[in-house]
Amino acid sequence: QSTLGCPRKVLAGTRTSLGGPWGSGKSSILKLLTRLHDPDAGRVLIDGADVSKVALKSLRQAVSFIPQVCTSPTITPF
Repeated sequence: QSTLGCPRKVLAGTRTSLGGPWGSGKSSILKLLTRLHDPDAGRVLIDGADVSKVALKSLRQAVSFIPQVCTSPTITPF
């Protein structure tokens, strides 16, 4: 279970971000949204559609992320 306290709903057409301490569930939420993992219980819905019924390519094109650790040799972390 996530300790992020993130909203259960995000308005359509808006962008949101997840932040929190290490181990709070940010990566787990991303994995559920992109179907890298399936939920043990319940469903993950985007715009009312169960992500398990959405084409993977379409789903993954709609989600982006910035990794917690910078691994690019061309980007210098602050």
